[in-house]
Amino acid sequence: MHYLNILYGLLGLSFLVFIHELGHFLVARYFKMRVETFSIGFGPTLWAKTHNGVLYRLALIPFGGYVKVQGMDEESQEEGSYYKKRPYQRLLMVLAGPVINLIFAFLGFCFIYFCGGFYRTSVDSSKLIGMVDPASELYQKGVRPGDVLESINGNPVIGTKDLFFQAILNAPTSVVNGISVNYLAGTKSPFSVEIEPKKVNFRGVELNTIGLNGFASYLIYDSKRIKGPAMLADSPMKDSGIMDGDRLLWVNGELVFSREQLQNLLAEKKAFLTILRDHKILQLKVPKILLSNISLTSEEKEEINDLRFEAKISSGEDLEFIPYLIDHDGIVVSNFQKTQESTLKPHDRILAVDGIKTVFGADVLQLLQKKHAVMITAHGSYSPLEQKGTDNQFFSEVKFKDLDRLISQIGVQSPGFEVGNLRLLKSVVPMEVEHQGNKFYRLGISLVDRQVRVNPNPFVQFKSCVGEISKLLGHLTHGELSPKHLSGPIGIVGAMQKGWSESFKDGVFWLSTISLNLGVMNLLPLPVLDGGHIVFNLYEMLFRRRVDRKVMERIFVPFVFLLIGFAIFVTFHDIMKIFGMLKF
Repeated sequence: MHYLNILYGLLGLSFLVFIHELGHFLVARYFKMRVETFSIGFGPTLWAKTHNGVLYRLALIPFGGYVKVQGMDEESQEEGSYYKKRPYQRLLMVLAGPVINLIFAFLGFCFIYFCGGFYRTSVDSSKLIGMVDPASELYQKGVRPGDVLESINGNPVIGTKDLFFQAILNAPTSVVNGISVNYLAGTKSPFSVEIEPKKVNFRGVELNTIGLNGFASYLIYDSKRIKGPAMLADSPMKDSGIMDGDRLLWVNGELVFSREQLQNLLAEKKAFLTILRDHKILQLKVPKILLSNISLTSEEKEEINDLRFEAKISSGEDLEFIPYLIDHDGIVVSNFQKTQESTLKPHDRILAVDGIKTVFGADVLQLLQKKHAVMITAHGSYSPLEQKGTDNQFFSEVKFKDLDRLISQIGVQSPGFEVGNLRLLKSVVPMEVEHQGNKFYRLGISLVDRQVRVNPNPFVQFKSCVGEISKLLGHLTHGELSPKHLSGPIGIVGAMQKGWSESFKDGVFWLSTISLNLGVMNLLPLPVLDGGHIVFNLYEMLFRRRVDRKVMERIFVPFVFLLIGFAIFVTFHDIMKIFGMLKF
């Protein structure tokens, strides 16, 4: 099926080339110009037939085409040659190709609109930050997952596409504006921070990262939307209590906004403790450390050895622990690090580790030796959203008072305890996976994002695409964007292949978008493009004299070489992106 979608992509690109050249051909024939060749593709001929004096040709390389009119490339005085026609006729013939592409794009957008649009995932239209690299300057300045991203360098950023576009711009600094949100407390505060981007290489693409690793998405367990098994046979989630229609909402002390954040929470070396302090039950996150990294007194060593013996852990095994000495009953005695700032205090009693109840200090020690995931889910229908206001509905199924109440019962109530539509799952030990020398942790289930119905007005969609092309050209001309980030024929086929693999309407959308790009780019006033011929014909119409052919040749030749070089350049980078081999 994958190869079939690639074929659809190739056919789609060839179709756009065909209708472009057909526009030139039909108008040329209408004005009785003598068309010599109608070719789809370049290079060796695969098929050719001459009919009514026109050579119809299908070539090996499908990335382009041409209509050859007599007298267009060389001087000709024959009737029907290009320069024997009036300037406005030549202008319309040249204009017809791009116009056909623009018309097709608009009709494609109309088709999608009247068919009810198509579906995207919520991450594509979100402004909520999904993950911030804990090692980044942005994190150090207080920006967290769940905060609202308003703009970067004054440019509004909505969804993955806008964020990626900002990442490929060559900006020396990035001013990030947004709103910090504390969901449980219900408070908001604006922020504005200046960050110096760092260059990273991601799958052969050089990006300027500021530490933002994507936007927020739902994490929904929905087996009906998963192709294949939704849960691995050896998944630790099998007995956790998760159900179809559950959204993974809260993990290890934090609201979850993305898969990347979930992975980070599963990997972090912290314990989620339930403690009793002054007759009040509290939930706290405490760092885990190796005992071998702490200088212990003889009394502390003796106390820990007693715990080790009670927990039946061999003496040669290095222990994961918290930076506090606890006694036989799981009561905090002192802080190993002897610092004034302390999460736990003397006489705090540990009631549970990672949501699992404890009775003795040995129970605490045993549980600290493994990673656990403490999770809360929110059950709901999670039907597709409308595109507008998706962020406002991100927590529409969640009452934060209920969440706060449920969190307060972790380590007190048993797994399965519910408050409203929220449920506390049984704590699980994540699966450990090693890849290229790095350890990752997985739950062994497939989680999907919530769908969003996208159905923009065709006029709005058309205007939006033209605006994006204009913005792209502006960044290119100002040196803020490298041409290596543009897509050539291979990249275009890849985009269409992805669209067809999603759905028929997604395929039509990409076909229409690329057709619009093809039309607009051909209108650029460069000599080798249709736009260059349009400029020459307008000049002749305004000044009543033709541009000298020798002058035109001097202008055309270098631009032909530039265009060929550019095509090779972007194709090379397209290939390198596919294999992820290129280090810029």
